[in-house]
Amino acid sequence: MPRNTSKIESIIGPLIRQLSALRQRKGLTQRDVAARMDFPQSYLSRLENVQIDMRLSNFVDLARFLGVEVMLIPTELIPTVNTIVGAEPVDEDSRPRWQLSSFLNANEADDEL
Repeated sequence: MPRNTSKIESIIGPLIRQLSALRQRKGLTQRDVAARMDFPQSYLSRLENVQIDMRLSNFVDLARFLGVEVMLIPTELIPTVNTIVGAEPVDEDSRPRWQLSSFLNANEADDEL
């Protein structure tokens, strides 16, 4: 068991829970995934219960196996990414970050006509 389980839980727990939920939505058991990924089912169980710290390469392999990609997103672009993927915007009153300001100004001009 790792020395600092709470640190592992706080850092990787949310990501592992998302992968676990994705596995379940795809109708795959831990045994199915473990067999195809060539590691013991007990290892996957401990990972999903955030009892062990997994190697980054294993995390990426598991994510890709489940059909998602691990990416680093600059913090300032997170609202933009959330808007694009349909997540709740951070500031509901603001325009989508991907929307050009000239587009917004053109629409405002139309409203004034």
